[in-house]
Amino acid sequence: MRTLLTRLALAALFAVALGACDNDERGCAGSVGADDFGDGRFASLRATLDAACEAGDINDYAFELGTADGVLARLTSGNLDEDRAVFIASAGKPVAAAVILSLVEDGVLELDVPVARWLQGDARNTEAAQRVTLRQLLNHTSGLPTSPPCLSDTSHTLASCATAILRAGSAFAPGSRFAYGGGSYQVAGLVAQQAANRSWQQLVDARVANPVGADLTFTPLVNPRIAGGIVANVRDLGDVQRAILARDPALLNATNMQRLRTDQVNGLPMERPPVVSATGYSFGLWFEDPALLEDSDGPELSAPGFLGTVPWLDDDRGYYAVVLLNAESYREGLALQRTLRSRILDAL
Repeated sequence: MRTLLTRLALAALFAVALGACDNDERGCAGSVGADDFGDGRFASLRATLDAACEAGDINDYAFELGTADGVLARLTSGNLDEDRAVFIASAGKPVAAAVILSLVEDGVLELDVPVARWLQGDARNTEAAQRVTLRQLLNHTSGLPTSPPCLSDTSHTLASCATAILRAGSAFAPGSRFAYGGGSYQVAGLVAQQAANRSWQQLVDARVANPVGADLTFTPLVNPRIAGGIVANVRDLGDVQRAILARDPALLNATNMQRLRTDQVNGLPMERPPVVSATGYSFGLWFEDPALLEDSDGPELSAPGFLGTVPWLDDDRGYYAVVLLNAESYREGLALQRTLRSRILDAL
């Protein structure tokens, strides 16, 4: 695990990472740390990644491809070697969801009970806390603010931010619509923290990071951004994806692994970010539109992040992949994912 000093240093870099990408010049800075483990099938993946880099679409990359049995290829370029941890934004939502689902497994939390049961103080006494359930927080159907100002305000604690979100109330009847954002996850993080009487980072370490052998640091430290504050490297994200693909009981039991694969918003009106083509959502994971999948029955589950990082997995074809980027937006990552998808299927 990363030391406390390392985590403090990463937290100090959070504001810079959130507001802007690396200042590296556009274009490939030379391939480093390339490892296809001697398997020539993956040359087309390297070519696709390098072409995007040379076209100026991305600033370097780290990529991992694997199956439930292990890593097939890990390809990197420029400053993004396999050990470099960067801000991955919403690509970390499955980690947050897994933490909370593990508490459901242990009977500490329940999905379909208003969260006031576990909250304390002012947060407990809000009208929203009396109405909204944990399931609605995790599947973005709570109606709570999607981008509340306190998410980026380091003067807040997790408790004060979540309380402010709950006080703002729901914009629609909980459970009636899907509206993607970070506010509901901030509340879910406080619910988990107060129910378990552990800090959010302690919960992440004990329930996800240690079981899968990854380093998953949430920032900032006092008001961790539950929906998108992770700093991680490509290997860390690959470990999480492989555990989900393999239905590893060290991470979650069979019931919760199936919940991750069950559309939690089926038939509801969806407010999606531009260019996101997914048609469903579970807990931290989007379901790609089946009509866009070639040579696969899916489901394909993904978690695109604000600066381009995209982890995804395909249950039917039995692979996972991670594209880790410091790009200008999530659009670059989604474009690369869609191009790489067919190359991966050809190679497997």
